[in-house]
This record gives sequence, structure tokens and C-alpha cells, in this order.
Amino acid sequence: MRGAVKDMPASSVSRARGGNGGGPVIVVGGILLAFWLLCFMTQITTNQAWIQGESTVNVYQPNFGIFLQPILIFTGHIGPVTLEGVSVPAVIFGWGIEVLFVAFSIVGFEMIHHSVHQAGVVLGYLFEILALGAIYINWQTDYNYGTLGSGEWGHAIFATMNAFVVGYFFNLGYSLVRKGWSRV
Repeated sequence: MRGAVKDMPASSVSRARGGNGGGPVIVVGGILLAFWLLCFMTQITTNQAWIQGESTVNVYQPNFGIFLQPILIFTGHIGPVTLEGVSVPAVIFGWGIEVLFVAFSIVGFEMIHHSVHQAGVVLGYLFEILALGAIYINWQTDYNYGTLGSGEWGHAIFATMNAFVVGYFFNLGYSLVRKGWSRV
């Protein structure tokens, strides 16, 4: 039976593994990556709004200028406030939490645990406690600034869905694009 897959035509093999070929798998992977990017921007926006004490944020209009913020800081072309009215501490805070969250979701807790504990056990556990606190703040800022529907449940669903998308859709999308590409 094992040799049967090798003897089948290519179209039968791809249907046996799911899908009709690489194209649809790449498209679905691309959609997951695009949605991840949207939610990634939303989380950075809500984190920055919280650190600046803003009362409202329009999370339904993505701001692609967010991706210029780290470049402007690294190249020294940013003043106390960016073009969008975001302060430098808000940029560092928003991006810092988001990079940490993405590191946990892409690299995984085990690898980060091993890496931070090289500095020592106490410092390693301190980092992990602070990192989990930062991830909670990330969820809380999404809860405060975004909503699906109304009331407390709308805020909680928005925050949880945003965390879920940023936590998993990059890995899923990237994996599907790679698998689809290997089928083309």
C-alpha cells in the first residue's frame, strides 16, 4: 500500500493530500497572512493609543505608516512625535510588546525559555513573568479600543480574536504558502 501513492498520477496524489494543487493552498495561505498583517497593525495601534492615553482609536482603518516607525527611529529621522502624532515611547512600547508576542507565537515558548534562562534562573523567570504581563496588556489594549458588537462581550471577542489571529495566522499562512509552492 505504501508504494501505491508513488505509482499514482500527480493529480491523484495532490487530491489525496487535500486540494487540487498548489494554487488554492497558496491563495488561502496568502489570505491568512494578509489578515495576520491587519491584526498585527491593529494591536500596535491599540498599544500606542493606550500608552498615549487616547480615548478612542479607529481600528477599522489600517495605518500602513506604522511600518515606517521603527525605520524612522533607527535612522534618527524621528522627533519627539512622529508624523501620525505618536510619541517615540509609544512607538517603542507598541512595537516592543508586539515583537514579543510574535516571538512567542512564531519561535515558541520553549525556545524563548531556553534562551532567557542562559542569563540565570531568576532573570529567566523574571523575564517570563514580565513577558506574560506584556501579552496580557496587549490583550487588554485590544479590549479597551476595539469591539465586535456591543458591550463587554463585544470587546472581549474582539480582543480574543485579534490575539488568536496574531498568535496563529502567520504560522498557518506561511506553512500553507510553503506547502502550496511545493505542489506547483
